[in-house]
Amino acid sequence: MRRIASALLALSALPVLASPTAAEFARRQPIVLGAGPAALHRLDLPADVYRFSARRDVSDLQVFNAAGEAVPWAISPSHGQPQPARDYPLPAFPLPSLAKANRSAGIVLDSRGLPASNRAYLALELEQSAYRGRVALSASDDGERWQPLESRELLQLSGSALRLDLHGDGSRYLRLDWLDKPFKLRRASLHVGPGAAEPLLQSGDWIAAKPGAAGEYLFDLGMRAPLRRLELALPNPNTSARGVWYKRERPDQPWQNAFSSELTQLGQASTLLLENLDGDSDRYWRLVVDTRQGGLGAGLPRLRASWPRQQLTFAARGQPPFMLAYGHPSFFITDQANTLLNSPEPAQPAALGPALAGGVRPAPPAQAPMPKKSPWLWGSLLLAVGLLGWISYRLIKEPAPSDTQ
Repeated sequence: MRRIASALLALSALPVLASPTAAEFARRQPIVLGAGPAALHRLDLPADVYRFSARRDVSDLQVFNAAGEAVPWAISPSHGQPQPARDYPLPAFPLPSLAKANRSAGIVLDSRGLPASNRAYLALELEQSAYRGRVALSASDDGERWQPLESRELLQLSGSALRLDLHGDGSRYLRLDWLDKPFKLRRASLHVGPGAAEPLLQSGDWIAAKPGAAGEYLFDLGMRAPLRRLELALPNPNTSARGVWYKRERPDQPWQNAFSSELTQLGQASTLLLENLDGDSDRYWRLVVDTRQGGLGAGLPRLRASWPRQQLTFAARGQPPFMLAYGHPSFFITDQANTLLNSPEPAQPAALGPALAGGVRPAPPAQAPMPKKSPWLWGSLLLAVGLLGWISYRLIKEPAPSDTQ
């Protein structure tokens, strides 16, 4: 009886272990191979993978050959070239003085969207040919809570740029407070030292906001990608307002506070780099703007998300054409074939064709017509089942033989 139970248990597990066919996934895309044979092929994952995948790590995908057989694959980030040292210009905004009207107490420098690592120093070019005064340098990520970095005296005699060490700080905002004598700033720049190759980013479409309450804007990205950056396009130039961002993964979840940002755009309209995110995969975003000074004005803002570009490498086992399928409610890969990424065999570039709708399970095979003598066959089967039941009953009722000493 134990053997029979084990066999039945193993048979019941077969449907779980079986790999689904390409037609059972939400989306399918044919893979267009490059010229010439190759053992490995590599392509960029499309944005639709994040729209239709049922898992955050997009592990519910598969690559099939022409015979419908699954082939090994692995996903890896796409990196650019190593970053050389570079100077980035910084927008500057006056810091109003609370003691005297029409006078600044310092300046705020906006470094959002710039590399947060390998920051070396802050360079200041002044209008004055000679300057001597003390300043306090501080940093913040939200524009409200400031962390002091250093206080020092600045001395300029020849008109050369002044430098302030940032001590590796990667905050979004920098603030200079004048402790005694103010100066007139001509230009400010952030010097970033050389760094390793950064992951290349892939951007989605611009999403128009849906209006909520006064000063409230709702965005649905339509996907759950590992977000790295958000960009906002304001409806009007010459706008300055403060906004608070909220996020959630599903519509039935409560909103979670994400971050605050200064929404300032003066002069020619352009996009604002809002945040360097660290892999947030939330689909729904909410912006609440202070409307006491007009908010964003008439019109609706637009939002665009970016995430690290991922590449899929697969082994060309079997015959083409190959098919990429993704989006499945219950299937996923736990261990990718990461050895493909370290193979000395070069991977040939490949591309994707138009997406095909899936999600339809294959129809069961057509059954043969019932033979004319099928009632006799069914009767024989029922008789055999009854005979087996009678034998089992006799075996159960038969007393077990006693052990002999």
